[in-house]
Amino acid sequence: MGLNIFAIKLHKMKRFFLFISFFFFFQNIFSQIAIGEWRDHLSYTYGINVEYAGQRIYNLTKGGLFYLDLNSYSLEKLTKVTGLSDVTATTIKYSSSQDLLIVGYANGNIDLISTNTIYNLPDIKHKQMAADKTIYNIYVENSTAYICTGFGIVVVNLERKEVKDTYIIGPAGTYLAVYDFDSDGTYYYAATQKGIYKALTSDPGLVDFSKWTRIETIPNYSNKFNSIKAYNGALYAALDLSNWNEDTVYKYDGSIWLKYKDDLIKNVQRIEVSSNKLFIVEPYRIYSLTETGQDRYYYAYTNGLSYPKDVVMGPSDRIWIADAIAGLVYKYYSQETWYSTFPNGPISTNAFAIASGGDNVVAVAGGRNISWGNLWSYGQFYKFENEQWSNFTKTNIPDLIKMPDICSVVINPDNPNQYYVGSYGGGIVEMNGGQFVNYFNEENSTLQNISSTVGEPYIRIGGMNFDKESNLWVTNCGVDNSISVRKKDGTWKGFNLKNYINAGELA
Repeated sequence: MGLNIFAIKLHKMKRFFLFISFFFFFQNIFSQIAIGEWRDHLSYTYGINVEYAGQRIYNLTKGGLFYLDLNSYSLEKLTKVTGLSDVTATTIKYSSSQDLLIVGYANGNIDLISTNTIYNLPDIKHKQMAADKTIYNIYVENSTAYICTGFGIVVVNLERKEVKDTYIIGPAGTYLAVYDFDSDGTYYYAATQKGIYKALTSDPGLVDFSKWTRIETIPNYSNKFNSIKAYNGALYAALDLSNWNEDTVYKYDGSIWLKYKDDLIKNVQRIEVSSNKLFIVEPYRIYSLTETGQDRYYYAYTNGLSYPKDVVMGPSDRIWIADAIAGLVYKYYSQETWYSTFPNGPISTNAFAIASGGDNVVAVAGGRNISWGNLWSYGQFYKFENEQWSNFTKTNIPDLIKMPDICSVVINPDNPNQYYVGSYGGGIVEMNGGQFVNYFNEENSTLQNISSTVGEPYIRIGGMNFDKESNLWVTNCGVDNSISVRKKDGTWKGFNLKNYINAGELA
C-alpha cells in the first residue's frame, strides 16, 4: 500500500469531532471480493495514541489501528478482519523489552502483537463483574504491564502472557477508574476519577487497598486527574475538570504542588515523557520541556484543522503525533514543515445514511437527536469510487459550512455520477462527477426556510428520492411546502400540504 502523504501548514481551529466504523457489501461495486465476504471501510483520521516500535510507528484511531513501516514508508492496517481479536480499541503501548505492542479495548480485551503474531489475553473481558472494564491507559515497566481500567489496575506478566495481580485501590476496596499510571522509582502513582493515589514500589502487598493512599496536598485532590508523569525529579499531574478550558497541570518539586506554567496550559489531553522530553498535549498545540529546561510550543499545524491527542519522539528526533483530524502527523524536531499520513478511507467515523449507484457509494455523516433536533455536526460526506474514498468538507466545498447535519443522500439512477445530499437545516447540494454543481435553498428553489430571521437559513431536508421519470422529490420539514420536486428540466415546484399534515412535519 502506498503512502498517502501531504504537507500541511500552520493554522487554527475551534472545534472538532467524531468518528465510527461501518461495514457494508455491494456485489456490483466490490467485484474483487467473493459473495459473503466482508471487508472494512474505516476512518483513520481521528488519532488517539501513537507508539514508536522499532521500525514501525503505530497509530491508534477511533476507526482502527494502523502502522507506518519506516523501512518502506508503506501503511498497513490492523483490524479484526486481519487478525485483531476485537473492535473498539481504546489505547496502545509498546514494550521494547518484549518487542510487543499492547492493545487495550473498551470491553477489557487485550491483544499482544509481535511482528507477525497476535496473542489474545481475554481475562478482563471474560471476568464476571459489574464494573467498567474499559482500558484507559497502559504503563510498562520491564516485563510488566500495568493496565489502567475502569475498576482498578490489572498487572500483566508480558513474558508469561498472563495476568499476575489486580489492584482494587478505591476506599474500602471499592472500584475506582484509573486513567494513568507511572513511577518515580520509589512510588507508583495512579491518576483516578477521585484524585491521585500512591503506593511504595517495594511493597509486595499492593493487592491490599490500604497500601494505596490518596495524595491530599495537591489542589482539587478529590477531583478527576487524567494523566500523571514523573520527570526529571518532579511529578506532573493533569487535573481534568468537566468545563472546557478549566484543566490545570500541577507540578510537585518534592515539597509543594503548584500550578505549572500558571494558567497557560489548559484542556490537557495527556502528559507524556519520550526521549528525555516532557510533552503536554492540548487541543491545537503541544508543549515540550527538555531535561536542560528548554521549552517550546507547537501550535496548530494542519491547514486550519489540528487536534493533537498523543505524542512520541521517534528516531532522528522526529516528533510523531496522533491527531484527531489529520491521523498520524510528524516533523523533525528542529524543522517547521509538518506532514500527515493515514490509510485511505472516510474522513469520519460517522455514517448516518448511504446510497449506491453504478460504481459509486456515497455516505453522509450527519444525524439527529432522539427528539428530531439538530446535532449541529459539520456538513461532510464521502464517496467511494475506483477503490478510493473522496471526502467532501467545507475545505473543498465552502457551501457545506451552511449545511449542518447532512442526513440524506440520493443518487440519480439515470446518471450515477450525479447525486444530492440534504442537510437537516441547510438545504441541498448537487454533485456531478465528483464536482460541486449547485446549492439549493429558499432563494433558488421552492424549498422553504423555517426561520424568519434574515441571514439564518434553516431548511430541514427530511428525505429525497427519484421517480421513474428522473424527477427529484424532496420532503421539507416544518414548513407549508412540505414536498418539493425538482423536475428533470431543472425547474422546481412546491406542494402546500399545510392542511393535511400536522404542523407541516414530513420526514
